[in-house]
Amino acid sequence: MTTAAAVQDDRPEELAERVARGEAAAEDELARRFRPRVLSLLAARTHDREAAGELCTDVLMAVLRALREGRVHEPERLAGFVLGTARNLANNHLRARRLRPVPEPLSDDLAEDPAPDAVETRERREALRRALARLAPLDRCIVDRVVLEGRRSGEVAAELGLSAEVVRARKCRALKRLSEPGPPTR
Repeated sequence: MTTAAAVQDDRPEELAERVARGEAAAEDELARRFRPRVLSLLAARTHDREAAGELCTDVLMAVLRALREGRVHEPERLAGFVLGTARNLANNHLRARRLRPVPEPLSDDLAEDPAPDAVETRERREALRRALARLAPLDRCIVDRVVLEGRRSGEVAAELGLSAEVVRARKCRALKRLSEPGPPTR
């Protein structure tokens, strides 16, 4: 092989200089020259063709960036730099994959809400009854109809001879009082 490409294959420092100068053809040549070896190394290390393809792109980009920024101190050993970068990125990938938790499927019985037991239900009802007893009778009536029965404030207001705004305000104050501990009010 006596072509110019064969001469450049023997001179990695020249390729590194051309990449550093920003020659697109040199960047293409670097990728063409090293991609098969890098891809082979990554596939062997990761045992995952898809990950190897993604990592190969990362390796070539890292090498191009290092060459452009002048961080390759021995351009005559470009192949070693490229393959070393590939090994480092493969090791980082494997380390991250090893540290990633293994997902475990949930059993079907965990997806359902557990039914509350009778004691818990009774305690909740008693707590609600005590809290409602702290409210004034009109507020208790509003909370019962609007919150517990799910009726509209306007409908309840018409029944009680109040404005919808008054019903909404009393309901809000009553709910706030329900969340505060305290003695019953009359």
